[in-house]
Formats: sequence, C-alpha cells, structure tokens
Amino acid sequence: MLRFASFLGGWENLVYRFGCKAIHLSDLHAYQTHDPLASASAVTKEEVIGYLKSYHAYGKQTICMDDLNAYLPKVMEKLTGNVAFYIEELEERYANGAP
Repeated sequence: MLRFASFLGGWENLVYRFGCKAIHLSDLHAYQTHDPLASASAVTKEEVIGYLKSYHAYGKQTICMDDLNAYLPKVMEKLTGNVAFYIEELEERYANGAP
C-alpha cells in the first residue's frame, strides 16, 4: 500500500497520509484524558492544520483533539463523496471498454 500511495499526487495521497496519522494517533489511547495532538510533532500538526484549512475552511493556527473531532464529520463526508465520484468514473470508463 505504501508503494502504491507513493506515486499518488492528488487528494488520494493526502487522504492516505492523513489516515496513517490517525492510525498512529490511536496508539496514544484514552483521548478523554490525554490529547495525542499535544505531543505530536510540529510537522504533523502543520500537516493536519493545512489539510483542514485546504479542504474544510479550518480557521485556527493551532489544533487539539477537540478541534479535530469537530471536523471529522466534514472530513468523512468529503472523503466518501470523492470515493463515490471516482468509483462512478471508473465504472463508466471500464464499462465502456476504454483503456
């Protein structure tokens, strides 16, 4: 999967990298008592903030788990919409016999 994602340059790569960060954040359990973003690197925080600003009009310069939780429904809605669009596009392309 990592090799496949390495040549993606659009939203797919961002989604993959964002998803990986979410998985890695899950190693720091007990979100109710500890904010995993508090101990995240500055680069990770900047990437998450940048993603949210680019796609979801996030207006802050900082981020914490409560901020991220508020945007997760918007993130999931955008992702599912994009995936549905590309599935339809692939179905049309291959159903019509195009290469």
